Amino acid sequence: MKRGPFVISKPDVMEIVNHLLEEVKLLLKDNFKGFYLHGSLAMGGFNPEKSDVDILIVTYHSLSSV
Repeated sequence: MKRGPFVISKPDVMEIVNHLLEEVKLLLKDNFKGFYLHGSLAMGGFNPEKSDVDILIVTYHSLSSV
């Protein structure tokens, strides 16, 4: 994943994803149902220079009703 002139490696991306997962769990508490990776990172085709990161977060209740 490019950030200006820098390229972030797959292990760095996974560290960021894991950190995001923990933060989402803290934020959503009992409303957290699931956290899913999709796309190239999940399927093994991740290219740090071109790929984005696709994440789906699922909750038990609509966020507008919480």
